Amino acid sequence: INAEYMGIFRKGQSNRIWNELYKVVDSSDVIVQVLDARDPMGTRSKALENYLRKEKKYKHLIFVLNKCDLVPTWATSRWVAILSREYPTLPFHASIENPFGKGNLINLIRQFGRLHRGNNGDILSVGLVGYPNVGKSSIINTIQHKKVCAVAPIPGETKVWQYVRVSKTIYLIDCPGIIHHNDDPNDTHQAILKGVIRVEKLGSEDKTDYVQTILKLVDHKKLELTYDVYGWTDHLEFLDMLAIRRGKLLKGGIPDRDNVARTVLKDWQRARIPWFMPPPFESDEEEAKHRKLPKAQHLQIISSAEAYWTDTLGKGRKKKDANEAEPEDLSTLVTNEEEDDDGGEDEPEEVEEDDKIIVNDDDVDAPLVKTGECKGREKKNVSKKNKLIGKDSEPPPAKKKKLEP
Repeated sequence: INAEYMGIFRKGQSNRIWNELYKVVDSSDVIVQVLDARDPMGTRSKALENYLRKEKKYKHLIFVLNKCDLVPTWATSRWVAILSREYPTLPFHASIENPFGKGNLINLIRQFGRLHRGNNGDILSVGLVGYPNVGKSSIINTIQHKKVCAVAPIPGETKVWQYVRVSKTIYLIDCPGIIHHNDDPNDTHQAILKGVIRVEKLGSEDKTDYVQTILKLVDHKKLELTYDVYGWTDHLEFLDMLAIRRGKLLKGGIPDRDNVARTVLKDWQRARIPWFMPPPFESDEEEAKHRKLPKAQHLQIISSAEAYWTDTLGKGRKKKDANEAEPEDLSTLVTNEEEDDDGGEDEPEEVEEDDKIIVNDDDVDAPLVKTGECKGREKKNVSKKNKLIGKDSEPPPAKKKKLEP
């Protein structure tokens, strides 16, 4: 690659981008690292995780496997089981109309919100970070059930961090895509295949080498079904046959390899070519056994991992509430025990107003309800009443009914 194009392959590594990331990390109580379900380990930033582990131990980290609709269910369940050993992991499909995993993510954020009550005015900030073009802005739009962040199937759409108000106590922070130089050291092929760099930015550079890398990753049968091209042996023959089939020819009937190579790379970045990185297994027998499991059992594996972390956070919240409610005086403790021995029934736990705005799992598509509208109506009614009878004046006496003779 020429020296003039080397700056292109440093996208997501500039000082401005990292300043935006540090703003998001410092402002967030919970950090959501969005991973591409097709290649979770390839879009995972170990450098960011090490930084949070050393410098920001009090920050919570969550993994969200976005684009899980592009991989088989057995692969999603395996990746969730592997990544859940380190951090809470949720599968997700970002879509305003037909989302998947929206209710589980909202419930997990709500658990963190209850855990952080009493800190920072009961406001919980959730920052979404990750590689470019993994769907951070799309996840925010899915939670809001409307378009509040600009999205595009190409990288670099989000330029600066952005605050989005979800409810009275929960804020989401959108962050531009970031890449640490330790995660992908000068790997230009990975920069193209992970969607970090737009194909248009390559200019007149030779793109056939990137197509060769794609052919090594993707099953030949899937490529044949996608492009209706059969019988090729290498990447150059594949490009020639595709150019002839689509009529992309230069003067003299020479196949335009650069044109069709650009088309293949765009299809790759827009997920038109079926591909995913298979999860690791200890043996081939275990992989075959896992693949043969029915879909219901794979979903059960996913739900069990989600329930484990939800229960863990719930126990941590109860432990925190118990420590805060622990009496300082022994006499108070005796008084509390005597009141419990009276056989009085415990009052049911009241649902706080902030929790009412969170949708349930049964209705994940419902938009979040804004509170405060009813309060405004009550204030208007009270003001009208005060104008009629006055604040300090007594209400008029009731009229006496006339007795009939």
